[in-house]
Amino acid sequence: MSIATILIGGAIVSAMDHGYRRWYFNRNDRVIRNPCSGQENIEYLYVTTAEELRDRLDAFGYNRRSLEGEFRQYENKVEHFTNLPYLWDNPKVAFNRAHSVEFATIDDWLGALGAARAKSVYDCDQYTLPRFQRYESSDPFVDIELLSECVTNYDHFDDSPSMLPTHNRTGFPCASLECMAVAMLEVVSDNAECILDVTELVKGGDVYCFDDLIAARTEHALASR
Repeated sequence: MSIATILIGGAIVSAMDHGYRRWYFNRNDRVIRNPCSGQENIEYLYVTTAEELRDRLDAFGYNRRSLEGEFRQYENKVEHFTNLPYLWDNPKVAFNRAHSVEFATIDDWLGALGAARAKSVYDCDQYTLPRFQRYESSDPFVDIELLSECVTNYDHFDDSPSMLPTHNRTGFPCASLECMAVAMLEVVSDNAECILDVTELVKGGDVYCFDDLIAARTEHALASR
């Protein structure tokens, strides 16, 4: 199965099967990279910065205000973020996790998202440091570490599609991929890369959006011989 992925600061926030939509990227963002030697390592990407993507989203009304609106409207936070992945929780941890999920503010959740990113394999030099290193919750009974587990271990186990977010890789209480991106952009540096990776689709011959760049690259290689 060929997929396209959207990454912010190295973390996947969405994946699309058998095709893709360009979302908030444009044709001028296209690059062909070969980070390692060898034809098999070529990557076909749309690339922009966190600062630029933030501006593009804001131009269409997706910003901190819209994120807060989705956060307030998101239903069944406890059911979505505390059940299936945490069956091994002892009663005390289960209670603390449920309390944290139910009563955490949006800033608490953003702090947990930042903490999750800081611990992830994606947080390395090439993506620069997060915009903040540590966050203390406003409520002493809201456990940021437990929330960060909810962010990283989220799984779609609910059978009701209307209750699930359209982003599909990160556990954060908002509905749209756009607002998930707004949240992620809160915790990465302005120069962090935002990528739409269509490598598998291009190599599989499923899309032809890079044909002109591939032709120009081939022509340049032949002229350089």
